[in-house]
Amino acid sequence: ETELNYNVLHQIKPYIYGEDAKLVLYTYDSFLFDCKTEHKAHQLHKIISEINEFPSKIKIGSNYANLQNIPI
Repeated sequence: ETELNYNVLHQIKPYIYGEDAKLVLYTYDSFLFDCKTEHKAHQLHKIISEINEFPSKIKIGSNYANLQNIPI
């Protein structure tokens, strides 16, 4: 699991490096990105979905307690 997650992060790094998205939390099977725009969040979701063999989902909100699912 850790190796798989490292590989995913390594693959998406070129897409987020220097952009308005930052990885702020990684726990067990999830990544939390701080994105300045909803567009960037959708772009990250698409990238992760393409390179990851596992289902993923996206939630958006102004803080961690108020995250809401965004349909794909």
